[in-house]
Amino acid sequence: MTDTITIGGREFRVGATYAPLKPDSEDQPRTLIAHSERHVWHQPRGGIPHKTSKYRWLRWAGDEVAP
Repeated sequence: MTDTITIGGREFRVGATYAPLKPDSEDQPRTLIAHSERHVWHQPRGGIPHKTSKYRWLRWAGDEVAP
């Protein structure tokens, strides 16, 4: 079973990869790897895990691009 979290009314699946919300962004897709009450841990493609606030993730994350 996949862990699903809700931030600002949107659902995100832990382990899924998301594209940037803004299509013209130079950001690469990021994989949601963990979450806590305040933070989301994500991993840019080929990168080291990073921690960000849930709300910053919400402003960044677009559609799921890979399970």
